[in-house]
Amino acid sequence: MEDGKKSLHRTEAAAPHAAAALAIDVGVLESLIGNDPAVILEFLDAFRVSAATILQELKAACADHQAVLAGRLAHKLKSAAYAVGALELGRLCAAMEAAGKEGNDGTQSILFPLFEQELADVNAGIESLHARGAALGPRRRAKRASADDVRCLARDTS
Repeated sequence: MEDGKKSLHRTEAAAPHAAAALAIDVGVLESLIGNDPAVILEFLDAFRVSAATILQELKAACADHQAVLAGRLAHKLKSAAYAVGALELGRLCAAMEAAGKEGNDGTQSILFPLFEQELADVNAGIESLHARGAALGPRRRAKRASADDVRCLARDTS
């Protein structure tokens, strides 16, 4: 492990829910920002807040059969999902974005429940990382990552 620090890699310990453990590959985020658990958790928390907002907007757009809007919302989350290691969520966002460009709300209505479940698994994975991060003991206090930090990181990786 880098710099002798403990890492939050999902391979360190078995998570209580396999789907949650597979929903996030922390190694992706570590490759971008390093392996300080406090910094990683701050970025993941900022991602979770941003994703929750987009989830509500996306749910409304799908319910109203607004395919183009739903595609734009999925696009907003796609790069950030990839950057934090929520790779399957990123792929679902890409598929919803493509359906939006085609005006295909039927495909989006099929994908949205998968998206919603994957986001729930990502959130459970973040909770699991918090539990393991707390077990790592004292850490330096990291600068609080904001949703803007996550967007900048996502922009830099796309």
